Amino acid sequence: MIQKLTSTKIMELYPNPSSETFHIEYDKPINRLIIYDSIGKIVKQFNHSQLDSEYNISNLQKGIYFIKLMSNDNRIETTIKFIKN
Repeated sequence: MIQKLTSTKIMELYPNPSSETFHIEYDKPINRLIIYDSIGKIVKQFNHSQLDSEYNISNLQKGIYFIKLMSNDNRIETTIKFIKN
């Protein structure tokens, strides 16, 4: 499990690495979750209506990815690295 402290907010992403799904827990509402590959290309997005604590990544290739969590006013709340295996 990775736990990242951003200001006074805590975000947890687990399991990491993952092959099928991962979970995110964040102590603030988020509007959008964006997954980027290692060269910065958006490979998957989850909008407000799709936000859940579990995210399916089974269709992604193995590799290193970055997740950006966006707030309701479209500010980047945090970015975290994860590995798809």
